[in-house]
Amino acid sequence: MNHAAVLLHGIEADAKDRLWSEEVEAKYQQITPISLITRKYGYVGGYRVWFSAFQRKEAVDHEEAYFRGLQDDLGPNGRISGAFHSLGAYIFTALLKRGVKFHRVAHLWGSTVSDFNWQAVEGNFDQVRVCWSPNDEILTASSVAVGEDPELALGLMGKEGPSVIHPRVESIKDPHGFTSHNQFMDYTAEQDRFWKDIFGWMEGGPY
Repeated sequence: MNHAAVLLHGIEADAKDRLWSEEVEAKYQQITPISLITRKYGYVGGYRVWFSAFQRKEAVDHEEAYFRGLQDDLGPNGRISGAFHSLGAYIFTALLKRGVKFHRVAHLWGSTVSDFNWQAVEGNFDQVRVCWSPNDEILTASSVAVGEDPELALGLMGKEGPSVIHPRVESIKDPHGFTSHNQFMDYTAEQDRFWKDIFGWMEGGPY
């Protein structure tokens, strides 16, 4: 069965730079049978996406085309897992609402609203691990635009964790001692255990 794990970055990531996702792909591809894919969707300014519901939708539209194309490439029995950070985690939950299906996803200090309704999209994922910290110093919530779905404003799941309980959504506070938005990117022994744990978990079967 084809199984890919997409590594998706957050705001203000310049595609010309070497990102954390590329480092993870290079280091850990050898330990997992899952195909690791660094996905660079381009630079998105924090203030730009915070103030504009249109910019948030534009980012989600862009990635919906990518993920639907990836599913076509993997075939009807293919699985898409992922490690999605910050705005990338927000994009993931927005895609769930559009019917894009995922296997196992690590939602890393994401800007999804904390009261995201997992039950409403439970047919579109197998399992999710939400990693968060009350010390997440970067995340801020945005206001809800006129006519906007409240779940598609930027929120504080990365700072507060998921407030809606779902049996297949695991809430993990300060995983491996990571207490800030970007600490998981720094090379440490804890980082090594963090990624080995995530990829071992992703290799599991459907719920």
